[in-house]
Parts: sequence; structure tokens; C-alpha cells
Amino acid sequence: MRRLPLWMMCVSLSACASDSRSDLAREVRELADAGMASAEAQGALRHAGFRCRQQPRDEGGMETILCNRERSHRLFATCVQNVYLTVSDDRVERLDVPDPSCAGM
Repeated sequence: MRRLPLWMMCVSLSACASDSRSDLAREVRELADAGMASAEAQGALRHAGFRCRQQPRDEGGMETILCNRERSHRLFATCVQNVYLTVSDDRVERLDVPDPSCAGM
């Protein structure tokens, strides 16, 4: 297996630094919030470049919608940003924004 120089690994890992969870959560809060109609929240996220699709219902019967998008950054790194909408009665009950998942090189 070939080893990457340390500086290349650091650059690759730092490429998603601009994609912090707090920055993404802030952006998502400007687009969608708890209490919104599910269709309205999904429309706003789609307009921002997210793809949304329904997930299997959880054990409690709650509907979950996963919205995600890819972002390419400096020097070969790509990050996947996910937003989970928990929906009840066609209204968003909760939004969860996990850390972006990034890979490079």
C-alpha cells in the first residue's frame, strides 16, 4: 500500500473544516424548522441543493426523511451533508444535522 505524504493527508482532512456541523446546522435552520409543513421544508432544502427521500418508519411509527447533498472542496475532498427530518401529521417535528462525512484523495 502506498503512503500519502503527511502534508497531503492534512490538506485532505482540513478541506472539510469549512463544512462544520455548526455551519450546516445554521444554514438548515434558515431553510427549515420544526413546525413547518413537511413539503415546505423539503422544498426549501431541495432549493439549497439537497436530495430528499423517505426512510423506513422507525419503531414508533414516526416518518423520517433524509435529505443530503455533496460538496466538493479544496484539493480533492468531498463531503456529504445529511439532514434528517422527523415528520408527524405532515409537519416537521425535529431536524437532526449530524457531522458532515468527508473523504479525500
